[in-house]
Amino acid sequence: MKRHNIMSDTIKKVYDEMVTKDYFSFEGKLKAGIFIDPGLGSAQAQKINSFIHGYDGDNDDRIISVSDVYCQKIWITCFICANLLTEAGLFKQNSDNKITLSGEYNLTDEIKAIVLDECKAFLQTKLSLLKEDDKVNNISEKLINDILNMQGCKIRNCNLKIDVAMWITEYAIRMLLLHEYSHIINNDKEQVTQNTRIEQEKRADIDAYNTLVKKEDNIISHLGALCLQSSGLFLNHSLDGYSSHPDRDVRIEYIYNLLPKCEIFKDCLEIFISLWAHVNNQEESFLQLAQSMSPESLFGYLETKKGAN
Repeated sequence: MKRHNIMSDTIKKVYDEMVTKDYFSFEGKLKAGIFIDPGLGSAQAQKINSFIHGYDGDNDDRIISVSDVYCQKIWITCFICANLLTEAGLFKQNSDNKITLSGEYNLTDEIKAIVLDECKAFLQTKLSLLKEDDKVNNISEKLINDILNMQGCKIRNCNLKIDVAMWITEYAIRMLLLHEYSHIINNDKEQVTQNTRIEQEKRADIDAYNTLVKKEDNIISHLGALCLQSSGLFLNHSLDGYSSHPDRDVRIEYIYNLLPKCEIFKDCLEIFISLWAHVNNQEESFLQLAQSMSPESLFGYLETKKGAN
């Protein structure tokens, strides 16, 4: 049974656009296809997955596999980013109701407080969908059906922020696909030492970012990369890496250091970490940083909180 939902359709659209723009080399490296996995066990997945471009289930690691449920979770981080930047004036709707970049950006303390309150309410509703013990039965359908439902969240300009979040998510998905592509063309194997695996993951992240901005160097591509890396703050209970991946703060930091120097990215980083502190009952310790919200102090703060949540 094929699945049809907003995120699966978005993943396929992004992949097709990347093929058109020659992001990938297929000859001898990658089959022309993508496998959209709902995040269930393989036996269940075979019954309900969307199979794109004629994928017949014989995956020899030359077809990129990506979970639509995981991308729904990434969208949560992108919505936080969209909320902040829309309230600060960066995104607006033109007379045709299309999203435009205004060229303006003004994040005051008042706006920041509004965004934090809205995002706390948003996370209180949405994080219940991400519980680790919920990975059974209809978890993927529950996420697909509920993630964009904003009932119970008092959010200004909500429809615009949803659209902006999806725009940023599309670039996060580009980077996610490129990360997997890097593993394929470098013939990475999981059966290696932990240190080697960590280095493979870092290289795949950096490869993905460099390819993304080489093709499309704009503020949305940079935001998509930052949101993808930062999503680990909300999708997991620990800052520690898993399955021989780098720690979550480390994955954010090495991509953050590649971003153009821009106050917008620092403000996004600050709100992500502020909300991480809220979710993990660390607000009091975070407020102690109030006089020093530099990227260095923010990453230093996360380093001290490993194992505390």
